[in-house]
Amino acid sequence: MKNKTVINNLPKDPFSGYFSPGKPNVFKQKLLQTQISSYWSRLISKTMSKGQYTYLQSGELKSTHKIRLGNENFLNVSSYDYLSLIGNREIESSAIEAINKFGTSTGGVRLLSGSHVLHEELEHKLAEFKGTEAAISYTSGYMANLAIASALIDQKDKVLIDEKIHKSFIDALSMAKSDFEKFRHNDMNDLEIKLNEVPTYRRVFVIVEGIYSMDGSILELPELLLLKRKYGFFVVIDEAHSFGVLGKTGRGVNEHFGIHANEVDVWTSSLSKAIPSNGGFIGGSRELIIYLQHQSSPYVFSSALNIGSVAAIIKSLEIIERYPDKIENLWKNVKYFLNSCKQIGLNTGISQSQVTPIIVGSKNDTLKLSAFLYKHKILSPAAVFPAVPFNQGRLRICMNAAILNEEMDYIIEKIDSGIKSNVKANTIQKYS
Repeated sequence: MKNKTVINNLPKDPFSGYFSPGKPNVFKQKLLQTQISSYWSRLISKTMSKGQYTYLQSGELKSTHKIRLGNENFLNVSSYDYLSLIGNREIESSAIEAINKFGTSTGGVRLLSGSHVLHEELEHKLAEFKGTEAAISYTSGYMANLAIASALIDQKDKVLIDEKIHKSFIDALSMAKSDFEKFRHNDMNDLEIKLNEVPTYRRVFVIVEGIYSMDGSILELPELLLLKRKYGFFVVIDEAHSFGVLGKTGRGVNEHFGIHANEVDVWTSSLSKAIPSNGGFIGGSRELIIYLQHQSSPYVFSSALNIGSVAAIIKSLEIIERYPDKIENLWKNVKYFLNSCKQIGLNTGISQSQVTPIIVGSKNDTLKLSAFLYKHKILSPAAVFPAVPFNQGRLRICMNAAILNEEMDYIIEKIDSGIKSNVKANTIQKYS
């Protein structure tokens, strides 16, 4: 493999390997010659010229908490491989065996000819694991959330969403032209104020997350369900970052609080984080799932989840059940990392989980810190506006079950020294 030219340990042009030579330049053809595209082109070029562009780095080996970039080994603290299951031999063997036996695709949509016995096995397993009556699988968590917004929510309904909800739901609700409004993060008092403003004749959906993807905070589920009993709204919980992780056996935020899954109307999650595969699913009542099988466009009009991914998910769930120590190890590492950060005054916001933001502040300072870590063989691309609120730029550190204490110590040491040498003290934002 031909290596990219590297200056200061940063690729000179991370786009060089993506486009074929001799192809027409779309910008010259004015296909994307707009104010917005020109702004992004200038912004990316400026960031690259400063040696601060750490996105789109192509790994050469398996993407565990260690990764290989351009013939050099890095600690990877941006991977969602929370339980360190990427590269697990049993999971890989199951996927390979399924492909050898059944092929790479079922050749159609699920409703017609694309369903396979492994899809049925997967959905039975997901429902059993989550504790719902039934489940339905999709090609991604994004598609599952799009299915909820397009098939379940009517334009006459009112949707109240946590202000830190994932972008997939913002997109889905916007495309469905839903009437949605944000309430303050995890603030049930603010939610109740907004509930009282909704006319009683309207259906109300409240959409939240088990663990919030940019802040690592955990949903206040008991308080939310108290309001549900009082006002009778429908609850949708996205467990992309809590499925397989939260609760003693990884069954999610309801297990964490000792609450049965059937107290929530709709569960949704990706299958590409703690589960090292692709796909997403929705869990709920049998009637809900039958309806979605026939009325959700991402299911009806999209090819079935590929067989290799299906087999990998099934085996992953078996391993999580068989080895609960993986979850225990993850939370030991979470506790160690959070406590170590706080001891030296790093701003970890409101994190309570394996998703730990290091709040920096301005976009420029956050990019500089990310580039500093890259030079010290730590991959942690910056999260800046509009992915997070303005001037709340951060590094999102994702913990996993296999990382060692000395590796965490090294990461914390470099973050601390990087902030001291690259970030102006008066630009560090107090988190709120």
